[in-house]
Amino acid sequence: MKILHVIPSYYPALNAGGPITTSYQLNNSLIKKPNIEINVLTTDAGGPRSKPINILDLKPNFYLYPVIMEKSCTYIRGNISFGLLKKLSKLIIWSDIIHLNATFSFSTIPTLYYCRKWNKPLIWTLHGAILDDTQRDVFDPQPFYIKFLKSIWIKICNEFIDPKNMVIHVTSEQELNATKNKFSKATFILIPHGVELPNLDNQNKKWKLNNSLHILYIGRLAPVKGIENLLRAVKLINIPMNLYIYGSGNIDYENKLKKLTKELNLMDKVLFMGVVDGKEKEKAFLEADICIVPSYSENFGMVVIEALSYSIPVIVSRSLSWQDIEKVGCGFSVENDPLNLAKAIEIAYQSPLEEMGKKGRVWVENNYSWESIADIYINVMTELINKSK
Repeated sequence: MKILHVIPSYYPALNAGGPITTSYQLNNSLIKKPNIEINVLTTDAGGPRSKPINILDLKPNFYLYPVIMEKSCTYIRGNISFGLLKKLSKLIIWSDIIHLNATFSFSTIPTLYYCRKWNKPLIWTLHGAILDDTQRDVFDPQPFYIKFLKSIWIKICNEFIDPKNMVIHVTSEQELNATKNKFSKATFILIPHGVELPNLDNQNKKWKLNNSLHILYIGRLAPVKGIENLLRAVKLINIPMNLYIYGSGNIDYENKLKKLTKELNLMDKVLFMGVVDGKEKEKAFLEADICIVPSYSENFGMVVIEALSYSIPVIVSRSLSWQDIEKVGCGFSVENDPLNLAKAIEIAYQSPLEEMGKKGRVWVENNYSWESIADIYINVMTELINKSK
């Protein structure tokens, strides 16, 4: 099976958002399956406030498959690449199936057009773009002209949707409900993201070091993430603890969070750690006693299964689709207002965190390993290819 993966930015462009890591890990799992070939077509865009990726700077054999990384026109917008457009048609002809990633991207409409023209099967992963826009209407409204242009973009995309040869991939019921009315002709399929399971052998973890709770927030810094509520919750807590915030976002919003931290007199309890990856990200999880996801809304909530894969229990906003963590016994699902978050943190302090973390790890192994998720993708792709013949 020849798979063409089209995406505007690719790993290690971490500042371009969560889809970068999930796409990379998915392809790494797919390529290990028998009779699979993958080509990734992308740009060198590194994401907001980041320099372009230079593929020559990466270690030899960094990728397990060919990655065609075309130069982006950063003076126009980061992921616009005419080189990508030139190679797109030939690679679509080469492929048996196309996996298109991103919604409001330079490569989206040309990919949809060519797939429709040549009757090529397609999986289109939106990565929560429609859901994100729904969230912005509440927390960070976009200008009218942006909303108008996006509505035109969606209409054009709908013209090239072929329900016989394509499916739109979503990762949660929340994303499905926000998206299905925008693409009424499309067939949808819900497949969760997976997670790479870290090796925890010989990890002599110390829980609640010095009797203090080590709280982790890791992710994008944005209003929809509910971080202000988390900071106000910390102000209400009467237990020894520290909150470590990893991630980045709009610089004005980051400064707003730091200002609020100072106003609440939490400078000795809250630390802003910046973006981490690789060994530094692993260290952030391993040092934590509990991970908090206080978002108002999430497309999937990748950090939930990441934390549990490290045997770290979680506190998750009840508005997200993770209520099962309480049934499993690996975390708490609560309202994301400051009072309820504070109560959950204090309960966690008295809870058997090590035992909860072990339950979460087993649950993730059984339901969210990339190996099993890759098998689901292959079954869907095989069915689409057979239908298109």
